[in-house]
Order: sequence, then structure tokens, then C-alpha cells
Amino acid sequence: MNARGLEREGALPDQGEDAVCELGGRWVDAFNRRDGDALIGLAHAEIEFHPTLLAGARRSYSGHAGLRRWLADVVATNLQHSVEASVVRRSAAGDLVISGTIMVGEEGVSPFSMRFRLKDGKFIEAWAYLSDEALLSSLGRLDPE
Repeated sequence: MNARGLEREGALPDQGEDAVCELGGRWVDAFNRRDGDALIGLAHAEIEFHPTLLAGARRSYSGHAGLRRWLADVVATNLQHSVEASVVRRSAAGDLVISGTIMVGEEGVSPFSMRFRLKDGKFIEAWAYLSDEALLSSLGRLDPE
């Protein structure tokens, strides 16, 4: 996969082979396209989303309506950023972990990591961080592989 557009070109480094990792790739692609319908399709109706302050006005957004509100807040920032995933994997606890770089144009401006919990094959809770996976693991925010 090309991490930017997640077009099929081979696998991302460290990408798992299961369907949950594929959902993670679809999440990144939908975010980069600012496609609210695609994000909703991946999210449980009761999702609790905890974005970074870079891309959200609130610390938490609830449900599908909240996810749409978050995406509208992202668009309103006019930042024109995307995420480039370098790792999409399952954690030891079964959560999905995505990490990589926030891009503005061709320039990497910050590391990012996300952790997703699942219910019924959809994302029910997600946390986004402006930090790399190693630091978050050392702080106990992500469990080891």
C-alpha cells in the first residue's frame, strides 16, 4: 500500500494480514480524502473518538454525529494535512495501532500514533497522539507487540 493514498502497491511495513489491519488502512485513506461517509462506515454507532488538538476542537467526539462534527472541525482548520502510515498492526491486547507521520504537502511535520478498540468489527474507541509509538509504549498508552 502507498501510505499516502493507501493504494495497493504491496504491504506497509509491519502491516498485519488480518481484516482489522485492512480497516486501519481504510481509516487512513478516508481521513486523507476527508470522506465522512467512509469513516462512519468503519465506526461503531457508539464510537468515542479522542483526536489530537491539531485536528479537533474538542477532546472527545461521540457517535457518528460526533465523528462528522470532528471531520467538519478538521476541514475548518484549513490545515491541508494528511497522514502517512508506516505501521498498521495489532497490539498484544488486540487493539489496532497505526503510526507514521503527519504530512503537509511533501514535508513531514510530526509523528503520529493512533490506537483503536473494536466492537462487532467496527471501531468503538480511538485515541490519536502527536507522538511516536515508542514514546507512547514507554508511557503505557500502547501495549508492546
